[in-house]
Amino acid sequence: MAPGLVGMHAHIILAGINEQTALYGEATFVHLVASRTASTMLNQGFTTIRDVGGPAFALKLAIDRGIMPGPRSFASVAALSQTSGQGDFRLLDELPRMPTTPAHRVEREVINILADSVPEVLRRTREQLMKWASKINVMAGGGVSSLYDPLETAQYLEDDLRAAVQAAADWGTYVCTLVYTPAGIQRCVKAGEKCIEHGQLADAAAVKAMADAGVWCGIQPFLADEDANPKSDPRQRAKQVEVGERTVRSFDLVRRHSPRLAFGTDYSSTRVAWHEWAASSTSSPVSCRHWKPCVWPPVRPANCWRYWGRAHPTTTRWARCVRAPWPTCCLWMAARRRVWTG
Repeated sequence: MAPGLVGMHAHIILAGINEQTALYGEATFVHLVASRTASTMLNQGFTTIRDVGGPAFALKLAIDRGIMPGPRSFASVAALSQTSGQGDFRLLDELPRMPTTPAHRVEREVINILADSVPEVLRRTREQLMKWASKINVMAGGGVSSLYDPLETAQYLEDDLRAAVQAAADWGTYVCTLVYTPAGIQRCVKAGEKCIEHGQLADAAAVKAMADAGVWCGIQPFLADEDANPKSDPRQRAKQVEVGERTVRSFDLVRRHSPRLAFGTDYSSTRVAWHEWAASSTSSPVSCRHWKPCVWPPVRPANCWRYWGRAHPTTTRWARCVRAPWPTCCLWMAARRRVWTG
């Protein structure tokens, strides 16, 4: 039996399909693929995942009730995005958005939801909590997959972010934010977010602010190499390369300032084989070819669970566990040993 591994940044609904299928494919097909993804993730050694966006709650219920195998999930449901932000996938000919304009497919399928003011942020946050989101995910800076927002943009005003934080806190949970840049990270820390997802463009001041505030750093080994999520659009690829070039430096800053570390992979919208995904997700600074062996700060993701109230997955049934392939066990055990011992 493989040791129970925790994936701290996952999109279980999106992980087995490409971007075009996620945006325009048949929803039933997307969820059927996700059920296979859940079983495969469990076989790879993950007994728990922290899902940070996507319509994963029905799949979570099926796993919790023993209908199908898979890791137990801390689901976020739809991620909040501002107009023109990281989660806005409308085409230009769909603008402007009027009061009578129907919701975009991405919103209808509960992948992302647009909200542009404090009242809208409060409403959309509460809607996700009504769907039993275990936490709220807010996109607070430029994205890689999005086409219209430059990577360096800061998104959402501090008042908007505080509104989401307060609504989540009233529900006994917290907000995590997807953001790369120093300005966006600093704004999120001031607003009270508990976890910064990504952060590859952070500078020393931003990482130190996270450490001083006790904010978790949910970083991933984005190297823009052969294991990266494929990007066909040149704009997406250019942003992906920029993030990849800064990833090694960001890991060094995290090692230097030692914020709370929540390591994940964020392998979504990808066609790479799952054995390649498993190998790439061990690309911590001690196993990545760009790094020399070093002693890494302890990774204790279970401490992050205390932020949840009534939405904690252990209030329901635990995930069904199955025997993982022995080579996979060896891979994860070896990777974990290197993380702890250097």
